[in-house]
Amino acid sequence: MKNKCLAKYQLCALVLLLIFCSSLKARSTPLDTTKVGIYLTSIYDLNYINNSFSAEFWLWKINSKWEFKKYYAIEATNVKESKREFSTTDWPDQTENILPNGKEDTLYWDYEKFRSVVKHEYDITKYPFDSEMLIMEFEGINYFDDLVKLQIDEKASGHSKLTIDGWRVGEMQLDTFNTIYASTFGSPGDKGFHKYSGIRVKIPIEREATALFLKLYAGIFVAFIIALFSLRINITEADGRFGVCVGALFAALANMYIVNSNLPLVSKFTFLDKAHILTIGLILVLFIASTFSLKYYKADKLKKSKRVDVIIGSLVIAVYMIGMIVIAPY
Repeated sequence: MKNKCLAKYQLCALVLLLIFCSSLKARSTPLDTTKVGIYLTSIYDLNYINNSFSAEFWLWKINSKWEFKKYYAIEATNVKESKREFSTTDWPDQTENILPNGKEDTLYWDYEKFRSVVKHEYDITKYPFDSEMLIMEFEGINYFDDLVKLQIDEKASGHSKLTIDGWRVGEMQLDTFNTIYASTFGSPGDKGFHKYSGIRVKIPIEREATALFLKLYAGIFVAFIIALFSLRINITEADGRFGVCVGALFAALANMYIVNSNLPLVSKFTFLDKAHILTIGLILVLFIASTFSLKYYKADKLKKSKRVDVIIGSLVIAVYMIGMIVIAPY
């Protein structure tokens, strides 16, 4: 008798365990998987001051349930502004977007075209030898991750041979991510936080920097050479020597101001900041060297005066070359 009762209890426990496991499985299985794809047609207006870039792209989604086609929306989460230029959801006859898929399944397809201004924090510490990873993020809204999951349509996604003036564009990369918001957004009776699915688009770009660097740096390099040749002016022409150094110093400061006026203010020194500081510092050293050279000349120590010019000139050239190698971005 006891064995029969024990067997009944074990059977009941097994049934309850199976029911519990099936409920967990049902909860972990989403009601629908939405396939999402993106096709970039252009990227332009890389704006360092406003920390943004502009993009035009097509975005589409494919659902297997009508309710998710109707109510499930995908939102770009890192845009400043966005304009929808075309959308099939505006069509009066939505039957044109229904795609038969076998005997029983039906797919619901929607596609839209957007022109957006996307937020992006530029790293200008290596400017103009910089590279960027442009990122666009899209997130499913209205339904949690346990109800609808996003899947990337990798086969159809891509870009139309993107070109950005002055940049080399790499291969577009796509991946998925999840975001957990520490809020129920005021939902009555909801005690837990929820996870939302999203997709991330990455476009690596690298600047073609050689010509731009020469344009930006030519002024300060010429100023340094002129200041260096001031040591070749006879110390008897002290006014001319000091005038050349002062002119070169102001030219370097003006060049630094012009370069920085086209870039946002940052708390770290950029490569061009370091190059300007190095050049300005060495021009000041040349100015000080001329002061000592003049002092020795007035004390009738002409040989010592010339020795100062030779030694300081050689040291300044060596420090300048080594300094540029050290601060150069690799």
